[in-house]
Amino acid sequence: QLQLRLDDCQRQERQVAADTEKVNHAARQVELARANAERRIRESETIVANQRRLALGELEVREEKLALMEDEREKLAQVREQLTSDQQAFEQEAAQVRAMAVELEQQSKHVMEAFTKASEKRREVEQIRVQILDERSARRGEYERMQQLHQQMETQRRDLYDQEH
Repeated sequence: QLQLRLDDCQRQERQVAADTEKVNHAARQVELARANAERRIRESETIVANQRRLALGELEVREEKLALMEDEREKLAQVREQLTSDQQAFEQEAAQVRAMAVELEQQSKHVMEAFTKASEKRREVEQIRVQILDERSARRGEYERMQQLHQQMETQRRDLYDQEH
């Protein structure tokens, strides 16, 4: 059962390591998404600036450019929303990993306590076994001594009986 608990702890450690790698991967993805979003924002701002210059020349072009700018703003809002959502998901996963790490630490402490108790009990059992063996040996010696005394007494009784008759 202790081996099962140890195997379970090792499995959980591997799971925590895998989850940590997933979190790190997610963090890299978030960072990449943030960099891409910033690049796209800069590109969008450049496009908007160019569109504004062209819009001064023609009203119709200006209206089209304003519509494009609105589309870009919506995309940017979506990107920001996604980034916020990704960041919240990352924070939740990080909290879960921290909670799992705390739980794993507690389980590890429990396993160590159980192992220590089991070791103590094993030592106690071994001491009791040695005591039992010593007591058996002493009883055997006493039994043999009693048998010898009994045989001597029987021999003496026969000798007395033979002398009387």
